[in-house]
Amino acid sequence: MKEVWVIVNPSSGADKATEYVGLLFNSYLKDAPKVTILQTRQAFDATEFAKQAAQAGAEYLFIMGGDGTINEGIQGLLAIEKSQRPILGIIPLGTTNNLARMLNYPLNIKTLIENFDQSKPIEMDVASVNDKYFVSTLSGGTVPESVQNADEDLKSTLGPLAYLIEGMRALSDEKVQKFYLNMDGQDERVELGMFVVGNSNMIFGIPNFFPEARIDDGKLHFMGLKETTSLEKISLVPNLLMNDTMESEHIVSASFEEATIEVEGTHEHAVTIDGDVGPHYPIHVAIHPKEIKVLYFENE
Repeated sequence: MKEVWVIVNPSSGADKATEYVGLLFNSYLKDAPKVTILQTRQAFDATEFAKQAAQAGAEYLFIMGGDGTINEGIQGLLAIEKSQRPILGIIPLGTTNNLARMLNYPLNIKTLIENFDQSKPIEMDVASVNDKYFVSTLSGGTVPESVQNADEDLKSTLGPLAYLIEGMRALSDEKVQKFYLNMDGQDERVELGMFVVGNSNMIFGIPNFFPEARIDDGKLHFMGLKETTSLEKISLVPNLLMNDTMESEHIVSASFEEATIEVEGTHEHAVTIDGDVGPHYPIHVAIHPKEIKVLYFENE
């Protein structure tokens, strides 16, 4: 192992970041000849630090923090020439930690750090929407807009369950919108209450949401929910949790490399990307195959 950089958000993880840095330094990084540790102080520090790590020729970059810090760091890597980017490892201290789940990481942080030597680098796909990148999920419609406003205290207490609670509340008030979809040159007009585009099989912390999807398959995966009655919505929930939604008559599904999504009427609605507010419609979505190297745990 050559030079390693570590970006740390010291306010994440119930102030245990310092402890985790020490554990990482004394285990996986114990033989690294040079380790540079930088702490974020303000927004977008992680973006700039990631750029600096790549430009300095770091072989590995670890980002320790919540989803926002990790996403900022990834944006920094993607701003640098692909050949210069270090191998990325994350220590997830956020609420949903969907990227960590995508990479099959143990969610116990001490277990994760102590077992990094069992991981291996793989090349992972990254997606873009307009001029922004995302690694996990894009969503739009009534439910995602409600989830954008999920109570912060609820998220801290319940984690991914908070998003499910907000989503179920929104489903009860769901209003469909008419969407114009063009996926790999195929046009479709459909009324949907919500849609999700995923870069892997893991969506909102739910495993195998897209059962055939992989983080290196060169595809994005789409699921849209048509207008449904309250009873039909309730019946869909167990199907969703049992990974059987794609068979429902109320579901529109597809896989694609490039798509344009427009909505009829007002354009004041924004999509959600990796849990944050994204651009307004119309949007252009595309996959960028094998864009970054990440430490990955094989399924046992």
